[in-house]
Amino acid sequence: MKKTIKTAVAMLLAIIMACGTMTAFAATPGDIEWVYWEDEEPLTYAYAGNLTVGADAVTIEAAEDNNYVYCTFEAEKDGYYKIYASEDNFDCIWFGIPKKVENDTYCGIKNYFNGGNWSEHYYYLEKGEYVLGIEFYYVYADEFKIEYLGDVTELSFSEHTFEDVILGYNISEYYDEEEDADYYLTSSDCIVKFSNGTDLPVDCVDVFIYTDEELASGTYEVEASIWAVPYREKVTLSVVDINDLITKVEVSNIENYTSLVEDYTGNYYLEGDINQTVTVTYSDGTTETVDISDGWTYLEKYDVSVDYYYDYDEDWNYCFFVSIAGVDFVQEDCSIRRATVFENLTSYNVLNIERIERAFRWMSFYFEDIFRTDSIPEALGSIRYFFSESASDWLYTFAFIMQNTADLITYTF
Repeated sequence: MKKTIKTAVAMLLAIIMACGTMTAFAATPGDIEWVYWEDEEPLTYAYAGNLTVGADAVTIEAAEDNNYVYCTFEAEKDGYYKIYASEDNFDCIWFGIPKKVENDTYCGIKNYFNGGNWSEHYYYLEKGEYVLGIEFYYVYADEFKIEYLGDVTELSFSEHTFEDVILGYNISEYYDEEEDADYYLTSSDCIVKFSNGTDLPVDCVDVFIYTDEELASGTYEVEASIWAVPYREKVTLSVVDINDLITKVEVSNIENYTSLVEDYTGNYYLEGDINQTVTVTYSDGTTETVDISDGWTYLEKYDVSVDYYYDYDEDWNYCFFVSIAGVDFVQEDCSIRRATVFENLTSYNVLNIERIERAFRWMSFYFEDIFRTDSIPEALGSIRYFFSESASDWLYTFAFIMQNTADLITYTF
């Protein structure tokens, strides 16, 4: 009798375990809807498995009828997590974590950072369950792994990052609602140090500045961070105004930039030599001379941009400007004369030749395509394309020359 009871109990336990297994199988997650941006149609992601933090890499495959798949994983602690895929395949996939869930639909993309290796994403995650969405492009399987890195213990920025920062150029007010920072400082290298001993170099990131003060020229004790990192480092920030650094800016032979010619098309061009220099005198008495022939360059002493441009002033005078770090230091009215008949004919000839050269250049591209085909039908299609597109280009060229001729005659007479 006892043996019969034990057998019955064993059978009952087996049935319960089997039912439990069937229930777990039936509860396998189904498809989810994910909207990246507002007003977009949701994408459907198929379930592809579960990832365990700290475990060996797991191969995730695309679904038979869907290249959009997702995995689930659990973050057991608050802190930073490294999620990475195969570096070789990263050009062929995309992955990310939704920012939130609304009405059973996943929305947005959670912020992350990387250290220059785009196959690695670093996230700050609070304890809880998460979805990792994966989009396959040209491959249909890849390995994924998740590691827990702990907390950020230090942000080590490049030397001189916070020294003599130029207000309105290197540092500006920050208005994005995604980050509650007050200012952002452009382009600094940084090493993110984690409590598990990992040091991650991050190249050329924007640095967020947190302060209760409105910045002007002076020295401030502030907090600094980078994108997707809640941790803040206390730093000393010195802010300067470019007007306090520069006392004088001179352009050699400036009349070559302010003497302009207007041709029959209404375009302006320089009449003289444009190989000119700008000499900057600093507040400490030193000087620096740079070539602005290409339109822009940089000052070596403060690594700020120097450029020239043309625009109208408040009285609608056409002027020549030289700007340093976004501030205009030179403004000169331009003298503009009408082009002579000979100069207009020269411009007319140049424009026509450029248009004809363009038509011939495209003809050569169409012709070369004929010899790149792999079959006779493709070759015949390329031949037809050659004749149709070439004829169209030459019709446009003829129309351009006729319009160009009409403009010249109207302007001259």
